[in-house]
Amino acid sequence: MPNFDLYARYREHIMLMSSILTLDDAFAEATEPRAPPPRARLAMLRKAKELGIEVGVVVAPIITRPGWRQDLERLFRALAELRPSVVYGEPLHARGPNLARLKTAGVEAEVSPAVDREAGRLFEELLREYGLRGAYWREYG
Repeated sequence: MPNFDLYARYREHIMLMSSILTLDDAFAEATEPRAPPPRARLAMLRKAKELGIEVGVVVAPIITRPGWRQDLERLFRALAELRPSVVYGEPLHARGPNLARLKTAGVEAEVSPAVDREAGRLFEELLREYGLRGAYWREYG
């Protein structure tokens, strides 16, 4: 857990943001092996909020694999408890080594304009359902 002294001192000037891909520990470990676990990120944001620091979340990348809709809804339930100031979402980008890295981790993900529209629609629906502010950043116009 980081030391929040500096953040707390300048809390009226900052927002502490964290990306959170999933709450599925095994999936997070496979796709982000060197990153802190999702629950540790949520705990860090909760602690920051307790100190009066504004927090936000970037749900990224949204990887459309089997069960992704349920996983996204589960994450939104946790975010509704946290009540971040903003929640942004973004799809998996097919650029660079992203798809190859996922394949190496045993993850097959679909990336297309149709999938991007579907993920964006669900993301925006969940924002409304849970009363959260934010936006989905579409990959395909």
